[in-house]
Amino acid sequence: MSIRQLPENLQRRAEEELNETPQRRKDCIQHIKDWLSKQPHLNINPDDQLILSFLRGCKYRTEKTKEKIDYYYSTKTLYHEAFLNRDPSSDEIQNALNAGRYLVPLPKSDDPLAPRIFLYPNNPYTPSESLNPEVQFKVMQMVMDIILLEDDSFVINGFQIIQFLSGFSIQHLAQLSPILLRKIYLCTVKRYPARMKAIHFVNLPTAGITMYNILKPFISQKVQSRTTFHQTKDYSELHKLIPKSNLPKELGGENYNVSDILNEWNHKVMSYKSWFLEDEGIRSDESKRIINSDTYGVQGCFRKLEVD
Repeated sequence: MSIRQLPENLQRRAEEELNETPQRRKDCIQHIKDWLSKQPHLNINPDDQLILSFLRGCKYRTEKTKEKIDYYYSTKTLYHEAFLNRDPSSDEIQNALNAGRYLVPLPKSDDPLAPRIFLYPNNPYTPSESLNPEVQFKVMQMVMDIILLEDDSFVINGFQIIQFLSGFSIQHLAQLSPILLRKIYLCTVKRYPARMKAIHFVNLPTAGITMYNILKPFISQKVQSRTTFHQTKDYSELHKLIPKSNLPKELGGENYNVSDILNEWNHKVMSYKSWFLEDEGIRSDESKRIINSDTYGVQGCFRKLEVD
């Protein structure tokens, strides 16, 4: 079993909040492997570390873990437009990365138990700008796939989002269908084995509020309760919730600029080029799915994913 060793504080949290023990970890990983071997539509072989991430994110509830793993691979088939042609060197992906039109992971906090922060940067939209929402959707999933592979804190401590939409107008909103908005929400919040701790909308324009209201029926009450709207010029409200040391200088932080992080993540995504090209074919085969299989444990769960 090849798994990463956690820092002491993070391991203690896994033990106290997830009831993780070496034996339980070993037994549950094997249980998931046995289950996967009986799923004809999931011809996949994830390593122990990835299985463990799903177990931790689901608090070792094995049936929930099965559902989440199935969701992770099935969305690649159901929402295929977000998971095809994921070559980081392509012009469309490079343009999105350079413009920061995706949820950018900020550097890890000095606090090992703090949620990971994702920032949609305050880079104002121009009136004539084309959003290319499918490309943004694709890049968001690419970045979150990397975080899932690398960051145990993301899985155990969860994450929060800071969202800017400066200059976002009704003309931009018209480029986003309700179906696509729901897909983006489901894949960002539901696809990964990490709990969403908070969403901070900062200086949201009227069109942004309209977009949120379109999405609201799809958003759980728990997530809605964790959503905060900030109308501020000095970000003081944000600083009460997130230490300045964890934020870029553009948000009143102390240590780095957003441009530095964008450049860093461009290189990071490029370093995963071979992985993305290989990963493109690792998805569910829905023609082989046994909807009511007892080995699945959550009868008919796949139907929950259908949004069209």
